[in-house]
Amino acid sequence: MTPSPCPRPRLFIIGLSRVLRLELADAFQAEGYAVFQYTDMRLASAAMERNAPEAVLLDWGVGGLAFVERYGGLVPVLLLSADDALIDVVTSSPAISRKSWHA
Repeated sequence: MTPSPCPRPRLFIIGLSRVLRLELADAFQAEGYAVFQYTDMRLASAAMERNAPEAVLLDWGVGGLAFVERYGGLVPVLLLSADDALIDVVTSSPAISRKSWHA
């Protein structure tokens, strides 16, 4: 992964409903972020390899654990989910550790 040449901090929004992606994008753009939206994990992963963002907002339902296992130590990842069972998965996963949260 290469550092971002963009003068504004880059944020990837991956997955989520179209409406939620647009609302989040508007809010973060108003705060000065360059926001990039992806509906597909494959496209987001390719973009990560070309030009990594400073942070990622990720829908757990589009492959959250695999993404965190691959990129979680390199960039902060905020997992979003409507599934209450996610808490159990996050707390029991070796890929998501306290070190990952504070890296």
